[in-house]
Amino acid sequence: MDSPLGIAGNSGIQDVWQWRSYCGQPTILRIEIHTDAARLLETRLPLCRAPRASGTARQTPIAFPATRIADTLEASPETAVTGDVWVAGSEPDGVMLGVSFQTEDRVLLNTLRFVPASGASQADLVTGVRLVTTVEDGRQQ
Repeated sequence: MDSPLGIAGNSGIQDVWQWRSYCGQPTILRIEIHTDAARLLETRLPLCRAPRASGTARQTPIAFPATRIADTLEASPETAVTGDVWVAGSEPDGVMLGVSFQTEDRVLLNTLRFVPASGASQADLVTGVRLVTTVEDGRQQ
């Protein structure tokens, strides 16, 4: 029997949330990155509980255009800015999301945020740019 902390029986292998596209009943993590004026990204990731020791296939970061926030990130307004989101770590109660913004020449912001797999969260990545997450149970869809 599993403990509330996700320790499977006596094996000592901990179940953690992982970004996987192939589990039977995923929990869907909805991710939004937006400013007051515009949504930069809205996407959904399937999260599944699995033993930490099982590892996970490396997922390709989700890339999105972010030129609208060039000024906010101290880049010239005509500079092409892109963003990336990825799962950087797996924990028993959620995931660490990596978020970065960059131009062709330099990284403007690279940060990690813990996101619980059990509810909503919000965090300012930088003044005027917000990460919002909500959880949808895949079994209910």
